[in-house]
Amino acid sequence: MVGGAFPTKEDLDFFDKFAEIVDGAELSRMTPNVLVMAPKKIAFKNLQHLPKTTNLDKNIGRLFDIFIRRMIQAAGGDLENTCYWLNLRHLDHHGTDGYWIRHKTYKMANGHKIIELIGKNWQSENNNIPKVGLDQTMILSMKVFTKEGLDQTPVMKVFASAPRCDENCSMNTLTQEMDETNMLLDVVGLESIL
Repeated sequence: MVGGAFPTKEDLDFFDKFAEIVDGAELSRMTPNVLVMAPKKIAFKNLQHLPKTTNLDKNIGRLFDIFIRRMIQAAGGDLENTCYWLNLRHLDHHGTDGYWIRHKTYKMANGHKIIELIGKNWQSENNNIPKVGLDQTMILSMKVFTKEGLDQTPVMKVFASAPRCDENCSMNTLTQEMDETNMLLDVVGLESIL
């Protein structure tokens, strides 16, 4: 974890000096347990004045990190257990999903995770996701999942690939779900998901 607590005044001042969520970063309630920040433009500013004690990637990662912690705090969550989704995409590149952090806690994926995803894409030969620069055409959106009204048992997720589960899900449950899915696929004449 980078920041073990919600953003301090110093963190928020750093964010305000070097970034802006155009039209604000308000959360609205989508369901009793899901708060959403609609897609908003993120603008970086004063980059020439970023601290020289660390590199640009770490400074931008810190900005995303402060943003994530601030949004989880605004939703009434905590940094250990509250799951969130975050999407960063380039405004000018239609037809791509951009960079996603899906259903992770801050403990599992902090603001530097987005920088890692961008870095991997820059080093990749795959051009499915356009390269992202630090211009003013990036769009950021977020969902925060609170515990209010949630059944806290782990939920299996299957989306056209092998099932994934949260870190509390046992391997036995995962194996059983995969076996059942493969049996169903076999019955209808489709290939195994593995």
